[in-house]
Amino acid sequence: GTADLIDDERTEKIKEQVRQIHDILRQLDRGWVESEKVRKYLERCR
Repeated sequence: GTADLIDDERTEKIKEQVRQIHDILRQLDRGWVESEKVRKYLERCR
């Protein structure tokens, strides 16, 4: 992206924050998938 065009400390900070956001979103996605599996299992057991 645009941050890749600039090579300074701000760029590195932006890249690190983007990585952190990506990791958080990935964890949320995994949690959603797991909770969806649990919900479906519980619905079958009713």
